[in-house]
Amino acid sequence: MYSMHGIAPRALAVALVASTGALAQSPMPVKISTRQLASPVATSTEVLGSLAAVRQLPNGNVLVNDQARRRVLLLDSTLTLVGVVADSTVNTNSAYGSRPGGLLGYRGDSSLFVDPASLSMLVIDPSGKLTRTMAAPRPNDVNFLTGGPMGSPGFDARGRLVYAIRDNGMRNFRRPEPGAPFVMPPIPDSSALVRFDLMTRKLDTLAFFRIPKTNVSMSQDDKGGMRVSVTMNPLPVVDDWAVLSDGTYFLDQSGPMLGVPVKMDLIAAASDCGIFDRYVSELMGWDWRAVPHLRQAARENDMPENLLSSQYNFPPSEFKTRDFKLRRNLRAWIALSGFKSRFITWFGYESWFGRGPVHWALYAIAGKPVKPRKPD
Repeated sequence: MYSMHGIAPRALAVALVASTGALAQSPMPVKISTRQLASPVATSTEVLGSLAAVRQLPNGNVLVNDQARRRVLLLDSTLTLVGVVADSTVNTNSAYGSRPGGLLGYRGDSSLFVDPASLSMLVIDPSGKLTRTMAAPRPNDVNFLTGGPMGSPGFDARGRLVYAIRDNGMRNFRRPEPGAPFVMPPIPDSSALVRFDLMTRKLDTLAFFRIPKTNVSMSQDDKGGMRVSVTMNPLPVVDDWAVLSDGTYFLDQSGPMLGVPVKMDLIAAASDCGIFDRYVSELMGWDWRAVPHLRQAARENDMPENLLSSQYNFPPSEFKTRDFKLRRNLRAWIALSGFKSRFITWFGYESWFGRGPVHWALYAIAGKPVKPRKPD
């Protein structure tokens, strides 16, 4: 699913929620609470040249794309170096390449490393190992897959790669007639958001969005010297885009593992997690006061008690279709009691005994989780 400011198709509605404290458009005074940040839970001794992208793996490890030093590192949950996934040594099978690459999430828990130099994409499995190589979408587009000012590429629910491309205007360049002055072709003020199917190798355009406008002019003096003038707007009004996970369905009753899917055709995105929780509570017809951590958030001014001090482009009543209910079964109550204990959570999910014998016993009783069906 795709979200863009100013574009919200009715059939696939997008609700964007923002705090009035972050958008200085409301004349209403807003009290901004301050909070002391806690001490870091982990510190890395590894020296990084840059931090272009970070991707968390299911076992707690993280992949780090260091574009400045041309390497992809694997760190554990304490940010200790586990190994080097790709580096700048071109004589190895895990070569990073001679140009800055990109790191993005792929299907399941796997990742992709985009190497613009070789026009290829390397698949990284959940353990951080390179498994196979894929061809990049189009040679002229490979640089747009490395992230940066053009946005972060991503895959939609059907495995199609979504990214933005930028036209520098040179495709409209025409050599001037003899004796005619050179005229710089206009630089576009918009870019295209495209979608590429890796199976069919077909590309289609999803939308266009505004980018900073740059005016470039060239002139020649009497002695033949060239002068280039570049004019930029220091405060441009532009659009932004992001690839979001598929939010077509909400879960009712005993979610998230045993919930009943409810088709909503809605994704809610917010600049503040407290406002997001308050908005979704209203949308689902749920009394937020029944949730202990939401009551605590309201007391700490991390969540508003009402939505009057918030800005959103669609009220929750416009999308509300039903009141969601919470109905836990015995299995859910047992799991809830375990989640309230740090030791039980660690023992059941992170320890070798929990990942092995405990899960094998649970699978024998309740069956293995159902694998997601591949999209049509």
